[in-house]
Amino acid sequence: MKPTYTWTNQALALLGTDTDRAVAAKLGITIGVVSSKRTRLNIKPSRSKGAPEHGALPAAPKAAPKEQSTPKVKFWTVDRIKLLGTKSDYELGRIWGVSNKRVTKKRAQLQISAFNTHARIEWTEDKIKMLGTMPDKTLAKLLGVSRSCVTLRRSELKIPALVTQQEVVWTEEGLRLLGTMSDKDVSSAIGISSSSVAYKRQQLQIGAFVGGRASSWTPERDAILGTMTDREAADQLGVTLQTVMLRRNALSIEAQTPKPRHQWTEAQVQRLGTVRDSVLATEIGVSLNVIGNKRNQLGIERFAA
Repeated sequence: MKPTYTWTNQALALLGTDTDRAVAAKLGITIGVVSSKRTRLNIKPSRSKGAPEHGALPAAPKAAPKEQSTPKVKFWTVDRIKLLGTKSDYELGRIWGVSNKRVTKKRAQLQISAFNTHARIEWTEDKIKMLGTMPDKTLAKLLGVSRSCVTLRRSELKIPALVTQQEVVWTEEGLRLLGTMSDKDVSSAIGISSSSVAYKRQQLQIGAFVGGRASSWTPERDAILGTMTDREAADQLGVTLQTVMLRRNALSIEAQTPKPRHQWTEAQVQRLGTVRDSVLATEIGVSLNVIGNKRNQLGIERFAA
């Protein structure tokens, strides 16, 4: 009994590209072995000069066409078959302008393994640094690999995923936590990545949590909240308006209603710089910021005792 012929990928790639007789001659096997393998894989036979295939009856002669028709171009060429398994079925389908299902079907027929993106990518130091800095889907497209490849490697290195701001819904309670504890603790508390917390905190210009307590707020600074408008408090404390508003809301302190713009009399203007700002503010019933802003606007120096 003759040994069974072992079909390699190169040998399979020849099926249907030439007559069974020609393929058999190239491989050094019988026509029957070639024909049987091609039939099992549902590969159509190739005709050469009208010669019948092995085991087929001669076809009846046909009348010559009036006009020579354009020969049908064979899609699965040897070069295309060689590319199967070297890229993802989706990528090859996109390159050739066919569905990935068609590519997958042909690859399965020829018993060619699917492209393994995870095994083929070399994770250099520069590529590893990119993990978690953008969505896995974006990085996968940039590196030319599958999303699962990026996600798997990031998980192996325990790098948190980046959650885009469009995917994070910030509640009032979540915003109140910003700057009151480390970004990592906030991320654990509300279930998002620390990079998303840092992004939102910086967007609102809220200082980072430092040394076991919030870097900005002391009892003395808290006491200012609600005694003047949030804008005035922000100017006096040297922080952003959003920072004051979030802190005041966190402490459930009512906002100070902005007073009507002060109408300066000539006598009040003449007093600027002649007494302390605090004294003049008490006399005319305005905040220190109103006095300081007006004095600076007119280029009047602060009173020096």
